[in-house]
Amino acid sequence: MNDVVELSIAKMLRHGVPRNEAEIAAPIYLEGELCGKRTHGFRYLEGCLLQYQEGATRRQELTIQHETPNSALVDGGFHFPFFVHYTAMKLAIDMAKASGLALVGARNGVVSGLLGYYSQMATEEGLIGIAMNSAVLAVVPPGGVTPLLSTNPLTIGIPRLDWPPLILDMATSAGTYSQIMVAQRDKQTLPACIAVDLDGKPTTDPFKTVDEAHHTHLLPFGGYKGFGLALMIELLCNAGLGTPIGKSKLEPYFDPAYSNGLYFVFRPDLFVEHDVFDAHVAQLITDIESGQRATNIGEIRLPGEESQHRKAAILKTGIIDIEEPTYEFLQTPENSFLMGKRCCSPFGRAATQPFVTHRQECSPGQGTDTDGATEQRTTIIGAFLTTRRDHDDRTL
Repeated sequence: MNDVVELSIAKMLRHGVPRNEAEIAAPIYLEGELCGKRTHGFRYLEGCLLQYQEGATRRQELTIQHETPNSALVDGGFHFPFFVHYTAMKLAIDMAKASGLALVGARNGVVSGLLGYYSQMATEEGLIGIAMNSAVLAVVPPGGVTPLLSTNPLTIGIPRLDWPPLILDMATSAGTYSQIMVAQRDKQTLPACIAVDLDGKPTTDPFKTVDEAHHTHLLPFGGYKGFGLALMIELLCNAGLGTPIGKSKLEPYFDPAYSNGLYFVFRPDLFVEHDVFDAHVAQLITDIESGQRATNIGEIRLPGEESQHRKAAILKTGIIDIEEPTYEFLQTPENSFLMGKRCCSPFGRAATQPFVTHRQECSPGQGTDTDGATEQRTTIIGAFLTTRRDHDDRTL
């Protein structure tokens, strides 16, 4: 398993990503694989490198602006995507530990990747974490034909005593860009009621919902309720951070300045004693799990529970399957594929290639050092895997 983490770090280094930023990003890609979200796993690295290239001419030092004891703005300076959002959440966590609560914005940082990773960062410190992001336009308002909203994901993480945290990680769109790309690749239809064509009519044809500029025409989830939530996230993440919004995000299709986030963290004992909070969380979960179920329902699943089970099973075996195109991309030493290429897919080539897998087997803390990696990096990766194994075994 560590082999593929090492390969991803080496790949980033070859494309000019600073070592500290690559070492922060690699475990986030791994988390996507562990949780069964391959669209945000190592497949996503190719798209992130393309996005990193898009911001090269504007790259500057990451700065902390408008700082107060409870808030700050991280201007990422177009550094590597996950590093910027990680920095924002880490700052929010540190502020919340000191002051009880904190709100940190992140702009000029490109995409965040697996958003639930960041709320989980807060829960691992015993804190409540909330995060939301906006990116490229992909969603039309109900009754509209122009995509003016992003998929605008939202995550909430709640710590639990002696159990893995509850992690809600959801998009506010009815479908996803990756879902459309995979349907095109496999020549399959889309589920009903997730997208419209360029005239605003419902469609299940994955080709008819994408325009020439690569914009999808997804619908919000849940009709006007989902639209309302998506709209508020778009306003908070763009109007609130002074970044492009509305039609100003239509051209070009992608710009690193489109992707921004808000990170809110607070202590569970801000209003009640910590043991009171823990007891209430445990009571509601117990009541839900032990409650009467509908006919033929085996269990009631909690947010993130399926991902937790999958992750725990993988960490027990130490074996992870990587799509063959993704594995080949990680191993390829050349970087010529990036030269002069504009980003049109946030997921890279693997989004449109067959799911052939390559099995990676390795013990935590071990791996092939493909670029003269330091002992510190091995310690970072090993500690990540060990922590996840100890933490997630409690789900089984």
